[in-house]
Amino acid sequence: MSKPPLNKPSMSLNPVENRAQLTTRLLLPLVAALALLSGCADRDTELQQTHAYMDSLRLYLGDLRLMDYDLRQIVEGDTVSADLIIPVIAETLRPKVEDLRRRADVLRPTPQTLAAHTLLLDYLDARLQAYDAALQGQAEARPELFEMFAHKQMEAQDIGNDLEDEAQRLRTQIPDYR
Repeated sequence: MSKPPLNKPSMSLNPVENRAQLTTRLLLPLVAALALLSGCADRDTELQQTHAYMDSLRLYLGDLRLMDYDLRQIVEGDTVSADLIIPVIAETLRPKVEDLRRRADVLRPTPQTLAAHTLLLDYLDARLQAYDAALQGQAEARPELFEMFAHKQMEAQDIGNDLEDEAQRLRTQIPDYR
């Protein structure tokens, strides 16, 4: 009986066969590692996009709060004279909300921020509808449009409260968000 040589190479001495075996041995773990890394990169990218969206939303909410503060300075009670509020709507409020709405159209929400984005758009749309009703009511001397203005303002306020709540919920659930 002959014994196999102790120094038998584990790989063929043929360089072409060695390269093929080496490639196969290294390629499979490399492909597996890349697949794992790309999955992590997708999650990281989505998390970064979520953080970026939340940063944008924070700026929007700040602008909207400031706008509401300015409006409260004009409206001291439950009612306000059309002669006082219409110029403010036409010159300041409507153009600002229209600009915010246009900018909101280009925001790209992630699946996690989609509900907040929908609320943001609904809020801005309700404000625009309210302002348009007031402007049209003044132009056409139609008091029912001022009632619609008041109704849409209240609707926007409710949506704004929901948006604030959703933003707060997201801030607590998004990993590493400050």
